Amino acid sequence: MTTQEELNQLRAEMKILRQRTARSERSIEQFKNKSDKFEKENKDLKSENKILKQEVKDLKEKLDSTNDHKNKLAGMIFKPNIKKSKKKKRGGQKGHKGKSKKKPKKIDVIIDCHLINCPECNNKIDRSNGTYERIVEDIPKPKSVLVTKYVIEKQYCKNCKKHVSAIPKNTVTYSSFGINIIILILTFKYNYRITLAKIQEYILLNHKLHLSQGTLQNILHKTQKQFGNEYSNILEKIRKSSYIHADETGWRIEGKNNWCWLFATQNEALYTIEETRGKGVPDKILTKNPQGVLVRDDYHSYKHLDMPQQSCWTHLLRVSREMKSKESKKLHKELKRIFKQLNKIVNSEFDKDSRKKEYSKYGKRLQKIIKRKYKQKDTKQVQTRIKNQNINLITALQYTNVSLTNNHAEQQIRPLTVQRKISGGSRSNQGAKTQAVNMSIIQTLKLRGKDLSKELQLLLTTATNKNVVEIKN
Repeated sequence: MTTQEELNQLRAEMKILRQRTARSERSIEQFKNKSDKFEKENKDLKSENKILKQEVKDLKEKLDSTNDHKNKLAGMIFKPNIKKSKKKKRGGQKGHKGKSKKKPKKIDVIIDCHLINCPECNNKIDRSNGTYERIVEDIPKPKSVLVTKYVIEKQYCKNCKKHVSAIPKNTVTYSSFGINIIILILTFKYNYRITLAKIQEYILLNHKLHLSQGTLQNILHKTQKQFGNEYSNILEKIRKSSYIHADETGWRIEGKNNWCWLFATQNEALYTIEETRGKGVPDKILTKNPQGVLVRDDYHSYKHLDMPQQSCWTHLLRVSREMKSKESKKLHKELKRIFKQLNKIVNSEFDKDSRKKEYSKYGKRLQKIIKRKYKQKDTKQVQTRIKNQNINLITALQYTNVSLTNNHAEQQIRPLTVQRKISGGSRSNQGAKTQAVNMSIIQTLKLRGKDLSKELQLLLTTATNKNVVEIKN
């Protein structure tokens, strides 16, 4: 091969190499561009991931805060479910004395029983002299409605100079239904918390009397008006009491949120349903110059009242028990010890000088807890609660018969919360007023240990049935 041919071949190879180099450079450039692009995207994704992590953190904190607020609101109405560490064995416990049913003091009917034929083989059998007794208690079969026609004289009082007429015994003014039906409706509705539909069904099935739900509600409205004086008497006794328990819970009227307030003593319970949960309600019920000691939870609408106040330890211990940190658990145990010691003092015989010393002693213990430096957030929350209540946690030490807890109020408001779950509330303001007044009468009679049927009859008929003479034809 000549030199010229070799040179041409080299030039051709060089050209091919240059082309390959150019393609490689372009590929490198493209790869570099893609690499820069991916690097930029990676950087953007890292930045976006950082922002998202922060947003997730913020949302988590917001969710925790919302849950805390939700639990706090729920705690105002409902008691949390508390799991018992030790489950008791069902039935009578070891060492407890057994109890058997007592025999009735009065026997109404005596019936002799014997067989004619054997129940096994149907063979005829002879009588014997041996017997044994079996006492059976039962209720009589419900009777149909008793319809009574009263012929009432139109009379004239010369002294009053007006026409008067008798209101028959066992009847209620301006009602075409007797006292027994009215008492049954009141008892079923407010004591046993049965709906009007179920009461209507019971009366129809057992007594063959059809009453519409509207009629039943009208009967309740009429009794509410007749209970007006007794409701006022309950209010006055509560105002004059040496101690008062107070609580409140939600109540709905026509689907709108309202509040049911309870004010109770050991023998009285007064309910009122209001549009607000504000401080004006305690002012209206207890007046501007309230008496006695107010036992309450930590709700702020009571704080302005110019009267000694005892904050509920049950609420405080319930909150401290729910906290999770070791620090808060330690504080809960300390608070529990203090409560047991205080409870022992409160239930002992009252001595003014010793109680004064105990009040000073436990006041200092509370101040130590308030001034401590806690690290955990949940412990600080409990500490803040103690700080807000302060010496109101030990007010009971200075008085007789004042409880450290507001359990009495919670027990008295519970029947109403059960009714709220069943009925959903009231359909009108008049219905809410009827609910509050009638419930106050029923619950007060129960607190006093009275016979509901007998006392309701006295309240509804005594004032109107005086001086009435009835002659059966």
